[in-house]
Amino acid sequence: MHSNIFRGRVTMLLLVLLISSIWSSLGFGQISDLSNQIGQLTYWKSKAEQWAKQIKHDPTKKDTDEYYKALDLYIEAKSATDAWINGFSSALAISSETENKKTIVDMENKSKEFVNYVRPMYVRGFSGKEIGEFVISIGMTIFKEYISANEHRKKEIKDELENVRWKSFNDI
Repeated sequence: MHSNIFRGRVTMLLLVLLISSIWSSLGFGQISDLSNQIGQLTYWKSKAEQWAKQIKHDPTKKDTDEYYKALDLYIEAKSATDAWINGFSSALAISSETENKKTIVDMENKSKEFVNYVRPMYVRGFSGKEIGEFVISIGMTIFKEYISANEHRKKEIKDELENVRWKSFNDI
């Protein structure tokens, strides 16, 4: 089972890299960078949702403290991600780079806490230190492009970010 999960992650990563490479070769540099950033957030979303699915459907975890803590951590991470995405719909919510970064850091910390809690239950030898600060870098890149974009491009960015929204735990 673990090898299937690993193969799925590798396949997803290779697909993102391939699409990004093709997109760049067609001369869509700036959009490619943003698409690549959003692709990485989508990868992160998928990873979190798969770990949520794993613990949700694991009969040995039902009605345990581990299950309820994982549920709480997932809800917190999803809420932080939603808050960041919703910020792009409200000019006030992203009025400053500092405020945007605070929201991104919250999103990253809560996401890491969830994955670092659940993953060691299923992966032997996982140290919980795999996840770096890439979410902050990605979020700031997207923010900077968003604030300098025209209205049409801002709408496109918002639409792309809607795909990064995490599913509710009940929908997994």
